Amino acid sequence: MALAPSDYHHFLAADFGWEDRFYLVGYANAEKDWPYAMPGPADEWGGTGNTSGIRSQVLNILFGLENVALKNKGTLIIDVLDYQGKLPPLVKVMVNGKASTTQLPVREHKEGSLKGDLTHAKSYKLAIPVENLRNGGNEIQLTSRLKKSDGSWFPDFDPFKSGANEDYVEGNAWQLTYFVPQDIPGLIKKIGKDRFTDRLSWGFGESYKLRFNAPGDQYWDYPVIQGNQQSMHFAYLFNWAEKPWLTQKWSRSILDRFYGYGPANAYLDDEDQGQMSAWFIMNAIGLFQTDGGAGVNPIYEIGSPIFSKVTIHLNELYGRGKSFTIEAAKASRA
Repeated sequence: MALAPSDYHHFLAADFGWEDRFYLVGYANAEKDWPYAMPGPADEWGGTGNTSGIRSQVLNILFGLENVALKNKGTLIIDVLDYQGKLPPLVKVMVNGKASTTQLPVREHKEGSLKGDLTHAKSYKLAIPVENLRNGGNEIQLTSRLKKSDGSWFPDFDPFKSGANEDYVEGNAWQLTYFVPQDIPGLIKKIGKDRFTDRLSWGFGESYKLRFNAPGDQYWDYPVIQGNQQSMHFAYLFNWAEKPWLTQKWSRSILDRFYGYGPANAYLDDEDQGQMSAWFIMNAIGLFQTDGGAGVNPIYEIGSPIFSKVTIHLNELYGRGKSFTIEAAKASRA
């Protein structure tokens, strides 16, 4: 195996500490493509620098099926060679997006062995409902939960209940999943374009009901919160997923719902040293930068201007000419 007994120090060399690898049944080679060990909360060899032991490693198994029989059920057998007995992991199994979990028990044998001692090996059988399987390609993901600061595993991880300034500050795992402004194409490739946009669309639909505002500043209870920085680029992510009409729809929706357009309206939440107003101005003229202008070759993204014509006076500063004009002849709230 890629991490044969006593060879776990090759974990990083085999790239398992930095990327979640996959095993393609019938094609992959277990000696090269399958790590037999997953890092626990105290395993510094788990990779990714200071996040060793915190980041959840994911093992991906891909396989094909022909003629799935509706009357049958599948069984997934996981052979666990050993684990940390004092801090046992919660193993999560995803079969084509349907999740189940198995909590391994606490036991007297406290230290997991990486030296080939199979004394404590045990098989765990998990039933797979046939409706979770499909003809053609299937995917199984194995992972273990995050850890708390005391080294214990989270008993149940909810991406929306992972905030409250405990696991994440002023945010939750759902929101922070989309906070990769330096490499949006890479994020889309990792998640998958359809899943990427479907999740975002769902989040905007839910948050629309609350004017994209978190009552009581509970940022972590809702998906898209305009009053908090990690959500402010979400509407423009659709551009990167080749669905610009959704960027136009939701960026304009935020203007209407969060900021308002009548004389009695005012935007919600904390101004945060001008960020709320600055976002409004950029969005109103139809320009935005997901990476905040930090790229070597900055990219301005197009949204939905509310003005038919806007002229920005550059005054020939920085070699950029006298002015820049944006025209949107049919600008409309419709």
